[in-house]
Amino acid sequence: MFRSRSLLARDLKFFWQRKRRGFSEEELWSLDHHLAKLIYPRLKTFKESSPVHPAPYTEDEWKDILQKMIDAFEWAADGGMWKDKLVPIRVEEGLKLFSENFLALNW
Repeated sequence: MFRSRSLLARDLKFFWQRKRRGFSEEELWSLDHHLAKLIYPRLKTFKESSPVHPAPYTEDEWKDILQKMIDAFEWAADGGMWKDKLVPIRVEEGLKLFSENFLALNW
């Protein structure tokens, strides 16, 4: 496939940015989407393999909280299409739970 000089120059620029600092400006165009794609699969695995839960929650409560976070990040990772009226409420709840429990995401 033929690529124009400007696209090749841009690709080369992004390549060197990734080599130099570990990420390129390309990831910043939609940073929310990029971060969601990183967080979503990690939260899923964390929920499946976490042997503990934070003190204020029971195991079932913690799993439910994690699922709400997972649902919010899955929506954002998939491009954030609004399928029904309840999606914004669920996403907001999941992101709020993520911020409230961020420091509890460890073993």
